[in-house]
Amino acid sequence: MNVMNGHLQIFIIAFILLLVSISNEPDHHAIYVYIIRYVHYLVFLFSFLYLLFFQLGSELDRFYLCLMLLIVYSWNICDCCYLSYMELLFYNMDLESTKVNIQPMFNLLFDRYTSFVLSLAGYMYIITVSVILYFLEIHIFIKMLYYGLFLYFFFHAVIQAKMDPKCYSVQNKYLAYIHSIYEKIER
Repeated sequence: MNVMNGHLQIFIIAFILLLVSISNEPDHHAIYVYIIRYVHYLVFLFSFLYLLFFQLGSELDRFYLCLMLLIVYSWNICDCCYLSYMELLFYNMDLESTKVNIQPMFNLLFDRYTSFVLSLAGYMYIITVSVILYFLEIHIFIKMLYYGLFLYFFFHAVIQAKMDPKCYSVQNKYLAYIHSIYEKIER
């Protein structure tokens, strides 16, 4: 499959998901919400369906690995998905008492199946990273180091979220920074 076709398909599918989520949403929000949601869908689809839309063996494989490590690392330092947090900032709700597993962008699409879809995505992340690392021509030590870090950050975030679901909190300095940007936008 042509890489450009893969990118184009991801952009189109993300746009369709955005339209479906908007149509399922009872209240409409500022354009910022939909931009953030669209970016979230792009990242989600790219990371979830990479093996379906892109051929292995390109420089895109390295980009994918960097992106995935960044994603799972950010889940740990923010204690949540920062894209979900950014979207939720534009909703009129008390985030300090909202659990981090509240993700309207996915709930609007998958409803009661959201947990299943996100679990499936997690399995696909592990499978995709494993397949890319298997075929990537880099030293075995680097592969093992990357895979160890990826699995640690991934499972640490997932287990932490299951065992001790936190609320979004500006006590987290990364979320506080995102919140300060939001306040500037809302002025």
